Amino acid sequence: MGCLQNHLLKPKQIELLKTKSEKKFALLIANWKEEEILERMVQGNLERILYSNFQIILGVYPNDRPTWEAAERIQSKFSQVRVIVNDRPGPTSKGQLLNFMVRSLLNRKDPLKSSYDAFLLHDSEDLIHPLSLRLLNLELERADFLQIPVFSLKTPFFQLTAGTYADEFAEAHTKIMLVREILGAAIPSAGVGTAISRRLMQATLKENQGDFLNEHTLTED
Repeated sequence: MGCLQNHLLKPKQIELLKTKSEKKFALLIANWKEEEILERMVQGNLERILYSNFQIILGVYPNDRPTWEAAERIQSKFSQVRVIVNDRPGPTSKGQLLNFMVRSLLNRKDPLKSSYDAFLLHDSEDLIHPLSLRLLNLELERADFLQIPVFSLKTPFFQLTAGTYADEFAEAHTKIMLVREILGAAIPSAGVGTAISRRLMQATLKENQGDFLNEHTLTED
């Protein structure tokens, strides 16, 4: 997953992003049987992201021991990583695990662990653009819900399912999102790359009896 091309931002715009005070982000990553790629993803993104005030929150299941153990190893290695173990065995839906992760973060008594300004959804295979959090940090001053562009990595031509998925994302994120924003219509969420302000998250939880996602759908889109 990629988020933003450097050449679309002028040097002055990049400097503006760097001058803004950093809001605190919780990067939510729900995991099921991701033990083989989890550490590589976390370490790569921690090295790549040009932003300091964030934590990567890894959600795991109690009956997925390999992923849970991998997440615990990562947490012990990186101070910016926290692990949350679901209260249900998996797999459930991604929405259910993400709901539990958000409730756990907001219900913590330690103010240093619950004072997140925004929540950002990502997947365990995502490559996060170095400037994406800086861009979201700026745009959250005018919006409570943001979707940054998402692009699939290149796949061999014979992987038809992945190719169709890539085509749909390319069209949605280079055309549909832009048109809908210009029209003032609701912008669809791809799940990954979606940022939600703390204010909107709390309002949504209150409106939906403690959930911000529908737990009965297979994806969080």
